[in-house]
Amino acid sequence: MNSRRISRLVLLIMIMIMPITAMIMIYHISVCRTLEKGSPFFMGKESINYYIEGRANKDDVLKAFKEIGINGALYRLDNYEGSRIIKLFYKGDYANIPMKSGHFLNHKEIESKEPYAAVGAGHVDKITYEGNKPYITLSGGVYRVVGIIGMNEPTFFDDFIYTNYMADNSDLVDEVVEVDYFVVTNGQDFLNRMLGKNINAKFAGYGMMNDNSKLLNDIKYIKYFVLLLLCIGISIFMSLSFYMNSKMKEVAIRRMVGGSVNKVIAYYALEILTYIFFSFLICFTISAIWFNDYRKYMILGYIITVPALLLMIVIVVSKEAKRNISEAYF
Repeated sequence: MNSRRISRLVLLIMIMIMPITAMIMIYHISVCRTLEKGSPFFMGKESINYYIEGRANKDDVLKAFKEIGINGALYRLDNYEGSRIIKLFYKGDYANIPMKSGHFLNHKEIESKEPYAAVGAGHVDKITYEGNKPYITLSGGVYRVVGIIGMNEPTFFDDFIYTNYMADNSDLVDEVVEVDYFVVTNGQDFLNRMLGKNINAKFAGYGMMNDNSKLLNDIKYIKYFVLLLLCIGISIFMSLSFYMNSKMKEVAIRRMVGGSVNKVIAYYALEILTYIFFSFLICFTISAIWFNDYRKYMILGYIITVPALLLMIVIVVSKEAKRNISEAYF
C-alpha cells in the first residue's frame, strides 16, 4: 500500500472519529442530565398529576393522551413482590436512560400490546431465560426484557422496572396518573380530553424542573470532550496537509494546463468532501444496524463537526492550490 492510499485511509478514519466523538459527548451529557433530575418519572420540564375518580378504561386514557399536541410521558405506578413498576407511555423523544446492556423501551415497543420491560440493575436476579431470550414475571404476566438499566455505580433507576403501558389490560380505579411534559404547559388540554371521554379526572399535583442550576455541571462534562475534539481536529488538519502535500505534483500539473486556482480548490475540496460523505454512510449504517438508539446523536455529531471540517478543507486546499508551481518537482 503506497503512501497516498495510506493518507486517504487515515484521513477517512480521522473524519469518522470527530463526529463520533461529538455524538458520544452529546449522549453523555444527556444521560448526565437525566441522572441529575433525581427521579425516574420526572424527565421533562413539567410534571402534573391527575386524579382519576371512579373507574376509567386504560385505552381511553391513553387515547386522550395521544390526542394532545404536546410531547410527553404518562406513568402509572405499581408494585409486585417488592418490585417498583413504572408503566410507561410516551410521545416524542424520551429522556436518555443509562443502560448497562440492551436498550430502553423504544417507540415500537411502547406502542405494542406485547409486554416489554426495561429492568433496573437491582432486579437482575428476577430475570429468567427461555433459550437466549430474557424474561421477567410481573403482575401483568411475563414480559420480554429488552435492556438492563443502570451504570457501574448505583443509580436511582436500579430499584425500578419500566414496562410498556399498552400491554396492561387493567382499568384505573380511584388512582393518580402522572404526566411528564417535555415543554412547559398548564396541562389543561389532557384534562379536557379525558373529561370529553367521560373520565372523571382532576388536577392532583404539579411540579416544574429548574435546569438553571445544572449549567456548571454541563460545562464540567463538556470540557473533556471539547479537549478531545480539539486534539482530533489538529490530527485531521495534519492529515489533510499530508494528503494535499502528496498531491503537490498533480496540483502543479493542473495549474500548468490552465486550471485556475479556484477550479483547483473546488476539485480537491469536492474530492475530500466525498470522504466526509462516505464516512457518514459508514457511521449511519453501523448505527442503524447496531446502535439505532444513537443514530440521531450521530447526525447531530456531523452537524456540529462538519462546519469545522469544511473550514479546514478550505484552508489546506487553498494553501496548496496557491503554491508557486516552481516549488513542485518532477
